[in-house]
Amino acid sequence: MSNTKVESTDWREGKSLSECMMYTLKNEIKCDVTLRIGEDKTPVMAHKYILSTRSQVFHTMFEGPMSETGDIDIPDIDTKTFDLILEYIYTDSSNISNDNVENVLYAAEKYMLTNLKKACETFLKETLSSDVAAKYLDIAYQYHMDELKKLCVSYIKENTRNCLQSDYAVKLPKECIAIIMISDYLTCSETELCMFFMRWMEMQCQINNREPNGENMREIANKLLYLVRFTEVDMTYFSENVSKSGGLNSNEIISIYQSHFGEKNDLFPNQPRKPYGKKRFRSIANRFSDMHLKRSTKGLHALSFYTIRDVWLTGVVIGCPFVDWRKQSVSSCALKAELKVLSNNNSHVASSLKKFQLAEENGEMYGKCYDMILSSKLRISANKLYTCVLSMEIIKTTSVEYMCYVGTSGTQLTISDSVTVIFQNSSRSNAGTNIRQGQFAGLILDI
Repeated sequence: MSNTKVESTDWREGKSLSECMMYTLKNEIKCDVTLRIGEDKTPVMAHKYILSTRSQVFHTMFEGPMSETGDIDIPDIDTKTFDLILEYIYTDSSNISNDNVENVLYAAEKYMLTNLKKACETFLKETLSSDVAAKYLDIAYQYHMDELKKLCVSYIKENTRNCLQSDYAVKLPKECIAIIMISDYLTCSETELCMFFMRWMEMQCQINNREPNGENMREIANKLLYLVRFTEVDMTYFSENVSKSGGLNSNEIISIYQSHFGEKNDLFPNQPRKPYGKKRFRSIANRFSDMHLKRSTKGLHALSFYTIRDVWLTGVVIGCPFVDWRKQSVSSCALKAELKVLSNNNSHVASSLKKFQLAEENGEMYGKCYDMILSSKLRISANKLYTCVLSMEIIKTTSVEYMCYVGTSGTQLTISDSVTVIFQNSSRSNAGTNIRQGQFAGLILDI
C-alpha cells in the first residue's frame, strides 16, 4: 500500500465562507446574471440569489412582477465602485476611503444597502475636518444622514472661518448655505461671512453658466440675502464691495447705512451672532502692572479702544474706590459707579452699574480692582472704535472724600490670548484718565 499523500484539489479547502463566496464570484462559478457596468457596459457576472438575498432592490429586479430578463445595464456606477459593492454583498466587508466614499454611498443608497450606508457615515464622521466639513454637510443633506448633518453643523459653527475657506464651501447648494447662515452662533465675523457669501453668489453664477452681475446674483441668492446681517458688516467693505455689486437694491443699501446712525432696520437681522462652543473663553486685556491710591477727581473717566479681530466684551476692570474712615467723621457711605460703552457713532450700546458699600465695620472689602460686568455681552467688531465712560459719585452723604486706585505707565497696545487691543484717548475724559493712566485697568473679553 502506498503512503503517498494525496493533495486536495478542492478550491473550497481551507477557505472561509466569505472567501468561498468571492471565489465563486471571481471565477464565475454558477453565475446566472450578467450586469453591464458603467458607460462602456463592462460585463460582470454574478448570482441572482446572493444579490436578491442582500438587496431588496435586486430582489424586486429579479423576482418581482416586472422582473428583468437578460443582461442588466447599470450605467450610473463605474466598475471600480461596483466591484466594492459586490465585495460587500458577498463578504459583508467594506473598503471605504476618501477617494471612493461618495461613489460607494451613492450605490449603497441606490440598492438599499443600509449597513454599508452606515459604514460610509461612520467613515465621514471619523474623517471630518475643516477642509471637508462643507462637502460632508452637502453629502449628509443629500443622503438624509441626520447624525452626520448635526455633527457637520456643529463643527462648522466651531470652525466657521476655516470651513468657509475650503474650495467646496462656495459650491454648496442653497439649502446648506441656509443651514449655516441662519445660525446665531458662528466663529467668524459678519464681514468674513459676507465676503464668503459674495464669493458663493459669484460661483453659483459660474456653475449655472450665468454672468456674475448683480441681477443674477440676487436672483440666485433670493431669500438667502436676508440671512446676511449687513448691519454688522464693516462699512468700508460694504461700501467698496457689497453696495457696488448690484446684489442689493437702493432701499436696502440706504437702510443699512441708516442703521449705522442708530435708525432701526427692519429688512435685515440686527442681532449680532455669538461665538460658539468650546472656543469661547475669558481673557483680560490688562493695561497696568500695578495700581496706586490717588485722590479722586470729579468728572468723567473715558477711554477709547478697538480690536484687530471680532470679540465679545463681557466687562471692564476699574480701579476700586477707597474711603479712609479713620480720618473722616463718618462711619459709612456708599459710592455709585456707572459704566457706559459707546459705539463709534456715540450710541449707548452697553452698561453696568455698581454701588460700593464703604464703611467702618460693615463695609464690603474690595481689592485694588473690580470687574464691572456688563448687563449683556457686547459684540466688538474688528477695527471699530468703542469708548468706555465711567462716572463715580458718593451717595447718602456729600461730606466724604474718597480715594481711588489708579494705574500708571499704561500701555497703548495690549495683546491678550492672540487678541490685540489698541487704546486711544477720548475727548470725553475730564477726570485724568488717558492711555497712560487712569481708572480703566483692563477689558474682560470672550474669545
